[in-house]
Amino acid sequence: MLSKITIILLFLSLLVSCQQSPQFVRKKPPIFYLTEHSKDSEYGKNEHKAIKTGGWKETGGHGGQRWFFSMLSGPNGEDITAEREGACCWHKNPTGYKGMVILDKYHVYIGDSAKAITLYLNSYEYQSPKIPVGFGTKIKYNISIQR
Repeated sequence: MLSKITIILLFLSLLVSCQQSPQFVRKKPPIFYLTEHSKDSEYGKNEHKAIKTGGWKETGGHGGQRWFFSMLSGPNGEDITAEREGACCWHKNPTGYKGMVILDKYHVYIGDSAKAITLYLNSYEYQSPKIPVGFGTKIKYNISIQR
């Protein structure tokens, strides 16, 4: 009799412990494509013109930024290396945490260059990201329309 009660209690405790808390569930990162070159030489290179990759609410992290850098290249298709310097530049915005948005500052190196280009990214807001001046994209679009 004692063993049946023990088995039932173990089974019930297993059921309760296997429930996943919604606060730890991560969704897929936002998906966007870099199809347009920015004409503004300050785009992404100035904290007031940060690249709005979004993703914070969707992934609980920097999924939009990772997706952005996975598609970015040098102007001639060179690989890039992006190193996050840290968070900076608080701005008031209702979409952010407690009405504030903080940007992420990255040093980006093109190919083997030792010269870094600073880019500012915003994970709290989304606006279709563009390719900053001096960069390219790894993904080439070959679209033909047949009639």
